[in-house]
Amino acid sequence: MFAPRWGALRAAKARGGRALFGRRPSVATKLQLGDEEELYRLHHESLVRVVRRRVGGSDALIEDACSFAWTQLLCHQPERRPELFGWLCTVAIHEAYRLSDVERRDDRLDVRIAGRGHGVASRAESVEDLRAGLEGQLEARTALSRVAKLCPRQRKLFGLQIAGLSYRQIATVTGDSVRTVDRQLRRAHARVRSS
Repeated sequence: MFAPRWGALRAAKARGGRALFGRRPSVATKLQLGDEEELYRLHHESLVRVVRRRVGGSDALIEDACSFAWTQLLCHQPERRPELFGWLCTVAIHEAYRLSDVERRDDRLDVRIAGRGHGVASRAESVEDLRAGLEGQLEARTALSRVAKLCPRQRKLFGLQIAGLSYRQIATVTGDSVRTVDRQLRRAHARVRSS
């Protein structure tokens, strides 16, 4: 179905590897250069040491990150230059940071679940906390819907005030007078309170 790419065939034979046919090689059919085992023996221990020093995670996390780097080497087959070890380190370190973020998120979730307790009193407290949180969210949504009903100019001034700017600073930003800012904000506050 696919015609062989003769340039790829010649290049593969020159390197002593297999030739690829087709348009997009999959991971399984990616051209192996044959030096992967030697590269692993030469660089694996150093790679683990560098990643452990830079990231400082658990042994399992470091090992997973280094395994990911070796897998990426097999998939992408970068050129064999002196910078290859740096490439492996970069890939492994990025993966280790990603994995440590995932671990931290999981740990925070475990702490939240464990912190709720199993007693009747703690369940009642957690229900009250949940109710208070939901009421707070409802109030916030109501306030936001009221602010959304304001005209764009009042909404902008209201947002600047909420951000902590004084009337004079708001007047400077918008180009209005301080009196106009004061009048518009009074109208906005009255409209939010009334609706």
